[in-house]
Amino acid sequence: MRVLKAISSKWHVYVSWLLFSAVFWGWIFNLVTDAPADKKVTLFLSAPACRDVALDEELEKTMPAGIRQVRAHLFSYVIFDESQLVNADLYVVPEREAAGYLNRFRPLPEALAGREGVWTHEGAAYGLPVEGAASAWVTYETGESYYLFFGVNSAHADDGAAESVADTFLNLP
Repeated sequence: MRVLKAISSKWHVYVSWLLFSAVFWGWIFNLVTDAPADKKVTLFLSAPACRDVALDEELEKTMPAGIRQVRAHLFSYVIFDESQLVNADLYVVPEREAAGYLNRFRPLPEALAGREGVWTHEGAAYGLPVEGAASAWVTYETGESYYLFFGVNSAHADDGAAESVADTFLNLP
């Protein structure tokens, strides 16, 4: 009985230790498995749901040279660290939200700006129409138009890696 009483009086210590341990080992796992920004293309989606691990695997099947990882996340992934969202390579955003994120997007490369249906702002082409791309992995809101944008702070703005992943994404069923 004394042992149970001693344990129950310190339950908060055990629970705190358990939570700390889980966070610590999760952080260590992330350090070991995550690639640096110059070796990873990150895609953020403003959509109701996404099977991100399966989408990552599909996008990694045709990774550009020099890239070790492709990561897709919902916007809600960045609850505690907005720097990941600010430095993303690609964004998929509904048309109604696009103007609010304009400072995070760069104009489309000339080769893509001439495509039909691009999202424009003040005469500059910014977004490519998604038209249900990757709908096997991403749940889009019904009746909403989505566009794919390139990040202004992307580590892959000039090497073509972001464009390659964007092309793969747009061609997924």
